[in-house]
Amino acid sequence: YDMQSDLVGANLACATTLNGGQDVYYIRINDWDCNGNGVGDATDISLGTAQDCNSNGIPDSCEIAAGTVPDTNNNGIPDGCEVCEPDLTTGAVAGQPGYGIPNGVLNNDDFFFYLAQFSIGNTAIADLTTGAIPGQPGYGVPNGILNNEDFFYYLTIFSAGC
Repeated sequence: YDMQSDLVGANLACATTLNGGQDVYYIRINDWDCNGNGVGDATDISLGTAQDCNSNGIPDSCEIAAGTVPDTNNNGIPDGCEVCEPDLTTGAVAGQPGYGIPNGVLNNDDFFFYLAQFSIGNTAIADLTTGAIPGQPGYGVPNGILNNEDFFYYLTIFSAGC
């Protein structure tokens, strides 16, 4: 047999001849610790110290590091789990099905929907930031005030796409 342990558990491999041939068995004893922080993955996830957006029991950071899920913008969130912030509506015509309901497609309907909400002063939708300069305190944090900062912030995230 061969056993290798880490701070959380151990990997055990064993070879034997129970059936007249060579049989190999493997078992993991205790939890995995893919990020090597001394805390089991399940505990990291349950405590919120690691994210698992696809609920497969493996921290997102470990899947990204292993290359099993893409993170094309290198923000630490698997691409399949990201929400497209500027996607606001399915259609831009008030009263029509899908109005104000994101559909995963970013297009001119989203821009005109935002513009309509901004022009009527709907802070619940149009208030997006305190300041429109990346790195500035309050960037991307709504402040209850609707002004040109919000408009230019939306324009920036809309231009960036999803």
